[in-house]
Amino acid sequence: MRRMKPDAPGGSPWTLGLLALLLTAGRAESQTLDLRLRDAAGGPVAGAIVRLIRDSAPVAQGLTDPAGRIRLRAPAPGSYRIRIDRIGFAGVNAGIVALALGDTYRTELRPEWTPAVLPELVASRESACAREGRGGPLATALWEEIQKALTGNLLTLRARAVPLHVTTFDRELTTSGRVLRDRATASDLVRGQPYGALSPATLAERGFVFSENDSVTYASPDAELLLSDAFVASHCFRATEGDDALVGLRFEPIPGRRVPDISGVIWVHRSTGELRVLEYVYTGIDQALQRARLGGWVRFLRLPTGAWIVDEWSVRLPVLRPTILRRGVTLTGLRESGGRAALAIDGQGRLTRAILTGRVYDSTAGTGLSGAIVRLEGQHDSMVTDAAGRFQLVVGVDGPQRVIARHPKLGLIADSSTKGVTLSMGQRTQVMFSVPPVVAFARNLCRRVSNRSGLVGLAWREDGEPAEGFTVRVTYRFGARILREETDVRPGGLFGLCDLRPGIDLPIRLHNGPEALVEETVRLVRNEFRWLELRAAMPALSRDQ
Repeated sequence: MRRMKPDAPGGSPWTLGLLALLLTAGRAESQTLDLRLRDAAGGPVAGAIVRLIRDSAPVAQGLTDPAGRIRLRAPAPGSYRIRIDRIGFAGVNAGIVALALGDTYRTELRPEWTPAVLPELVASRESACAREGRGGPLATALWEEIQKALTGNLLTLRARAVPLHVTTFDRELTTSGRVLRDRATASDLVRGQPYGALSPATLAERGFVFSENDSVTYASPDAELLLSDAFVASHCFRATEGDDALVGLRFEPIPGRRVPDISGVIWVHRSTGELRVLEYVYTGIDQALQRARLGGWVRFLRLPTGAWIVDEWSVRLPVLRPTILRRGVTLTGLRESGGRAALAIDGQGRLTRAILTGRVYDSTAGTGLSGAIVRLEGQHDSMVTDAAGRFQLVVGVDGPQRVIARHPKLGLIADSSTKGVTLSMGQRTQVMFSVPPVVAFARNLCRRVSNRSGLVGLAWREDGEPAEGFTVRVTYRFGARILREETDVRPGGLFGLCDLRPGIDLPIRLHNGPEALVEETVRLVRNEFRWLELRAAMPALSRDQ
């Protein structure tokens, strides 16, 4: 089916004008509907969509709270029809209310709720786009339930009343899917959309994959996009069976679509009608990339309050290398980016997360230390410092805590890589770490540093591990003499050369036995100790002199 908007307002939510309504809902006006909604047993109905309708179009809408209550403000005095949509039940037209200027109309409703039974899937060889508005009874029923959940998600986002603890990640994979590296990229408290998404108008014009400023954007779908007229008009839909009591609404671009797009399935629980997950792959891209099944998924969750959030998402993207001879690119790996979101308040609306921020400073380089891992002792979650050495970590504990910073340059000598803090829920606490200055390393490694010049630093093997047991050696001519100094690499890769001549070129070599694995040339000034890192990433240079 290409388009699934009902012909009458008694069907599923109206997509025309929906997004504009969501943007303007909540504007302070003086005539108000104060409604309380109950089920057949008299209990409150949370998470139902209530709309005020005038001239066949919704002018205000919202979700009922855990007590089944909602306040809607009408834009002008007049008569409005009340429309109620609830997941798993048929929609209800609940009568007409007349709102005078400045009036507040209070009422309690207990409608007759009729369960929405999903019809059985009927196999058909007919194309899903064969006829306008056709996809079979199950596809139409699925779309109505999906629209309710997506609308609930948009209303939740617009209200910005649900704080979420959002943690994002980035993974590097081989082309076969084996994980090479997995790291957290952000930890934050968010009220709104947990991941970035482009507008439906942009995606309709440019497609889901496009180049801009020497980079390629792979756009991810969200509730706003799926509800848009542009998406519904440019895709065909049909029902499909799934596993674990799920039934899906499959979508694909209409024939002749000329921009990169997505195809996939929106999965719904058959017995409850609740939206579960959206799966998608990119289409209309290079065949080699399309075979890699680039795409992702978005999981939706209905909270006990009736609000809807996205609680987990992921997208798989290509890692490409330019190929000069073929004038193209080669797929060399894959990258997955995504995240998870968890509710950050308790049943009384109190925040259940504390925020730890800070910086790790590298005194040996005079800049922030990137790539340091910061975590709380006893807690699983951690965060990696950015290029400036800064970090933010949102945690679910408070009170006295121990913060640990880990990096190859930390913990080599006595330093402050573990600190105590006191955290408070809903509050920010700052903590600072630093790699000791070069002179502190020199004093630890050398007997005497005054009136001397030398080098301290780290040595690494070819596999990236500390070169413990290797030798750092320098042999150089000073006047008529040949001078030589060497030192063994300590645990953690730390080494120190404590008595070097200033003002001349010094060839510093890392040895494993007689082979020199790497060489760096340095020139020191008088009374200078300098930091140096040696990485054995090159073939052997020569025999020892």
